[in-house]
Amino acid sequence: MDEYIREDVLLLRGADYTMLEKLVGECASRVYNALRHQNIEPGTKEAFNAYVSCLHQLYLMGAAMQLNRMGYHMTKMS
Repeated sequence: MDEYIREDVLLLRGADYTMLEKLVGECASRVYNALRHQNIEPGTKEAFNAYVSCLHQLYLMGAAMQLNRMGYHMTKMS
C-alpha cells in the first residue's frame, strides 16, 4: 500500500502503520497463492477475470477494515 495513503489519508503512525503494512502484504501473498493454485492459463480471459475478482474482494476487505477502524459495526440486515 502506498505510503501516502497510509500516512496522509488514513493518518496511521507507528505500530498501526507497521501492522497494516504486514496485513496487506499477507493478504496479497495469500490471494496470489490461491490464484496460482487455480491452474488458470496466463494471458486468457479467465485469468483476467480471476485477477479482477481478487482485486474486488481485496477492495471490499479494505473498505470493511477501515469502516471498522472508524467505529462502524457490521450487522446483518434481514
